[in-house]
Order: sequence, then C-alpha cells, then structure tokens
Amino acid sequence: MSLIRRAVAAITACSTCKGTGEVPHYHQSADVIDRAGRKVAGTECTRYQRCPACGGLSQTR
Repeated sequence: MSLIRRAVAAITACSTCKGTGEVPHYHQSADVIDRAGRKVAGTECTRYQRCPACGGLSQTR
C-alpha cells in the first residue's frame, strides 16, 4: 500500500517547487570574505515564498 502512495505522490508532486511548497523569492548577497584581494568565500541568502503553482500544498492542482 505504501508503494502505491509513493507512486501517486511522485506523479502528483509539483514540478515547480519539487514537492517542497516553497520557491526562491530573491537572492540577497552577504559579505564576501577577501584575503589579499582574492575572493575566499561568499555566502548567499535566499528568501523563500509560497509556490505560486501549487499554493504551498506541494501537489499539483
């Protein structure tokens, strides 16, 4: 029975958000760490919003 549920969930999962219910809204760059003029590390923060395709339900409508 759980195998059938998994198959149905895989078929009906939202392709836009890939079943998470959230999509990236925008990218906001954080500080870049420089050493001797070289880029050593940079972090990127992403805010998420509810998926417009499925409404945050993770399933196709």
